[in-house]
Amino acid sequence: MDASNRLSTLLLVLSTVISGCTPANTATTGPAPAVPSADDGASVTQELPSELLTTLGSSPAIFTGSEPQAPAVGYITGGVHVEITGPAVGDRAPIRIDGPMAIRGWLSTSRLGMRVIHRGRVDDTSTYVGPGDLVRLLGSDADGHIRIEVRPRLSSGAELGPFQGVFPASGLSLDDAPADAEAPSVGTPASLPAAQAVQIFDRPGGEVVATVPAATPPEVVVVLRDRGEWKGVRVGVGPYVVGYVNVPLRPADAAPSAPTTPLTPAGAVPARIAAEQNHPLFTVPDRARVRFDGQTFAILHQPGFAREMQRYENTQDSDVFVAADDQIAVRGLMHITDLTPAAAGAPAPAPAPAPNAAP
Repeated sequence: MDASNRLSTLLLVLSTVISGCTPANTATTGPAPAVPSADDGASVTQELPSELLTTLGSSPAIFTGSEPQAPAVGYITGGVHVEITGPAVGDRAPIRIDGPMAIRGWLSTSRLGMRVIHRGRVDDTSTYVGPGDLVRLLGSDADGHIRIEVRPRLSSGAELGPFQGVFPASGLSLDDAPADAEAPSVGTPASLPAAQAVQIFDRPGGEVVATVPAATPPEVVVVLRDRGEWKGVRVGVGPYVVGYVNVPLRPADAAPSAPTTPLTPAGAVPARIAAEQNHPLFTVPDRARVRFDGQTFAILHQPGFAREMQRYENTQDSDVFVAADDQIAVRGLMHITDLTPAAAGAPAPAPAPAPNAAP
């Protein structure tokens, strides 16, 4: 399907509002059950586009079912293509993922979105987005616009918001932004005061729209307007908050940049698995299956690595935290014949901040 047809389909489907719920934080493993019917007492379902991207997030987001008590299976990074296999139920949608690790499960709807391909202000908010930013989809709006949720990120990794507003559907895509897409205006980089929380106003002397937490070293902003003691600034590394501050600013060498997590080289231990250093490391073959309650919910499509959390000799199974790359890591049961102790000196991942622990 070409981009224009996909956009038309997206607008049609989004005429049904996507529920606005927050992700759950439960944590174990399990299979993906069928979508409950209304007769089962399930919450109202919502139709979604057939394909979306994952947005950024650090909590477990893949679950075993739609029920609030259904446990978490694992983590997924932002920007992963997911196929939506049915209506969302409550705050979770049934999904299928093909890749180095194939997944069939349920994903928190708070992690479903698209990628920005054209810069612009998000109407009804004090936020701005640039090419490549990931935003959550909330529903359709009038005249070819879509309601989205924006979570501006600071260089420290902290988030502001969330903010809900309206953006042109033509500025969103499942694909990467064009190489020639215009970046946000350059402006003049400047540092906020160190160790001081700073309020961002919608206009000089207006209402507070966000507060940048105190930090040392201080957050660097981009000055876009100078109105004496008030400076119009863009805050964050994308998405952004835009507004005014009335605190002393100091010149900075460069605009802020997003914290980077180097991708783990092919064949090396994925970052989430490497972080679990208190558990033994094993290699896992292509086609290995991960199960819960006797049902398979994940299949590796390339060799991977696993940490053994516990072994059950009576069933010849191991409770493992397993990944084929940095995109997805899940926890479940694997037959011990699929586990081979990793050789000493197994390739390590590139240096990166320690990710979340196994669910």
